[in-house]
Amino acid sequence: MKIKGFITEICALLLALLFAYTAISKWKDWEGSRHALYNLIFPLWMAKILFWILPVAEISLTVILLVPGWRKKGFC
Repeated sequence: MKIKGFITEICALLLALLFAYTAISKWKDWEGSRHALYNLIFPLWMAKILFWILPVAEISLTVILLVPGWRKKGFC
């Protein structure tokens, strides 16, 4: 049982680090992220919404994965 808990903790930490890094890199390279989203096949209105929603969602998911009581919902 201890191994399962340890693996869950490691997976949650690694996923949280991945999402945090992704969100921070999008905020750090603001113009590059904007240009990358605008070059995708999304309509312009959707790209504008995603440009603001994605980093916030990634940071929120990072917090959810780091709080032990919310971790199960973060994995879903």
